[in-house]
Amino acid sequence: LHGKERVLYRFGGTSDGAFPNGLIAVHGVLYGTTEGGGSRSSGTFFSVTTAGKLTTLYNFLDIPDGNLPGASLIYAKGKFYGTTVGGGTAGDGTVFKIDAKTNKEKVLYSFLGGTDGSDPQAPVYLSNGELYSTTQAGGNGGCTNNAGCGTVFELKP
Repeated sequence: LHGKERVLYRFGGTSDGAFPNGLIAVHGVLYGTTEGGGSRSSGTFFSVTTAGKLTTLYNFLDIPDGNLPGASLIYAKGKFYGTTVGGGTAGDGTVFKIDAKTNKEKVLYSFLGGTDGSDPQAPVYLSNGELYSTTQAGGNGGCTNNAGCGTVFELKP
């Protein structure tokens, strides 16, 4: 063993969140999401300093804004972008953005579970002003409950 690990924060599973996912660093602060916990048990968007101070910046509400934000976030031009596996208007997941200054969340797309896809679990990628990612289900017949085997999608934020 060569490294020395130090726990910055231990989640309690209630208002602070539960089941954290990948972090990104922006201006020396770490940002991430939790798949559970928060005020509606639908996950949170949080920041944590390297000194271990956690701040819950947003609580996901399930419907209409999504739940289970499971993939890592990306950051571009003052906005965080991510996906939720569930929630949204049809319960099939969302692509969202959160303004870094106001911590206000906006759903950019709510999946309908049909040919557009369902259950996005991968991070989004930004290229030439467009967001790209995948859904785990939906698209065509077959696979998951005959709902489809997934999609690759493009979205203009």
